[in-house]
Amino acid sequence: MAAATPRTYQCALYGELPHTSLGKLLERMVGLCGDTLHQGSSRFCEHDICFIPTVETPFGPSRNDDMVLRLRSRALDPSTGAFIDFPSRQWTLSHLSPPEPPKPGSKLATHRAVYQVPIQGDVFQYMSMLGYRFNFEYVSRGYQFTHGRVTITIFRVYRVRTNSTSWVVQVTSPIVAQDQVVRTSDELFEFANHVAG
Repeated sequence: MAAATPRTYQCALYGELPHTSLGKLLERMVGLCGDTLHQGSSRFCEHDICFIPTVETPFGPSRNDDMVLRLRSRALDPSTGAFIDFPSRQWTLSHLSPPEPPKPGSKLATHRAVYQVPIQGDVFQYMSMLGYRFNFEYVSRGYQFTHGRVTITIFRVYRVRTNSTSWVVQVTSPIVAQDQVVRTSDELFEFANHVAG
């Protein structure tokens, strides 16, 4: 009998930043992370395509059991800033569970179970074979830094009809086992304290 795959989690902190504060935050990130590669240009760009089951559960409580799957890939080469054409991208298929917000009074970051696997070939045909259809897509574009095991992404979200005017600041952990969620949350809050000054 095969062993069950253990659940893996990602912890995250989120914030919203007005455009007028972007320069100051980027300076702070360069100081904390020592990364000067961005040189004022946004080289982080991810493309997310979300899919829902072709045959959805009728409206009601059971509909929450329908899994949303997403394909994610980098759209820009992080080292050169060059566009990566669609067929050349490395795609990851993932399912993110609903986020589990921290309980009042606890020092725990928002965390969610994450299941992801790289896929190759015709990604749309693969999703169709799984019984899924296109729902929506968006592009996140901005800056990305690393501080220890923590990844800091400062980005704007672009959809077909609505574009954001402020920046989202996302601090995420690597994917970790459930028993590491508390320690990983502590790392995220430690970094947040550095940013706060």
